Amino acid sequence: MKIRCFKHRGPLTRIERICLRSLAVHHDEVQLLSYFPIDNLPDGVRLVDANEILPMSNTLFRRNSGAGIEPIIRWKTLLEHGDCFVSTDVLCLRPFDFDQSIVFGRKSDIDGYRWGHQVLIMPPGHPLSRFMLNRCLQPHFPVAGEKLRHRWKKAFRRNFTNSLRPIRSWMIGGEGGFQVAVQILEIEHLAQSIPVFFPIHEARWRSPYDETFRGDWQMLESTRAIYLNSFEADRNHFDFNAPFLPGSLMDHYERTYMGGGVRLAA
Repeated sequence: MKIRCFKHRGPLTRIERICLRSLAVHHDEVQLLSYFPIDNLPDGVRLVDANEILPMSNTLFRRNSGAGIEPIIRWKTLLEHGDCFVSTDVLCLRPFDFDQSIVFGRKSDIDGYRWGHQVLIMPPGHPLSRFMLNRCLQPHFPVAGEKLRHRWKKAFRRNFTNSLRPIRSWMIGGEGGFQVAVQILEIEHLAQSIPVFFPIHEARWRSPYDETFRGDWQMLESTRAIYLNSFEADRNHFDFNAPFLPGSLMDHYERTYMGGGVRLAA
């Protein structure tokens, strides 16, 4: 199974290099899609031209699709090639050797975003990737459960403008849109339990970088990866290239994956 990730341009941050290296340690082939050369790739990761998936000359670039390039790359890659697509802020602890043909994680039982799309495994042509890509390409078409005011705004943009900018970008190809897709396609029961792709909650975004996980680096036996929540860290102006606190989760895995002698989790 190929692991694919996307980074629009380099260089990679310190955390991204560790995450990509962690994937390469546990899997035979890891590809990083990018539109520009990246010089600081970690060992075991191969750079692939993202133009093979979505050319920069495509009208989606010229018309400034508000869905963003990353989700389009994600869903188009999965639709055409299948296999596994992973965000660059996912730290892999164990191989993604699932028996199921479609894999995604559960993030929460109480928050609005219950399912995570940071690790996705599915065959080519799956209805989920098709649904999500169509939402990226046609952001103004209504879907079930939308508020009436959103339907009115979509109808106006669909009929009277040439803009591809969605009224709410999170509602389209990102995590918000993914919640809608899971419910409409009725695949909630396929989600892996919360510990499998352990999500760092936004209120605890610092925990991988402080002493929270000291001595508990391998997590649960069922944990395959940790979603580091770089979005929340970025909002709080975290320095992704700063040295890690000794004894922190990321300090441990930097030494594990980047230090030469790789020691795998049990």
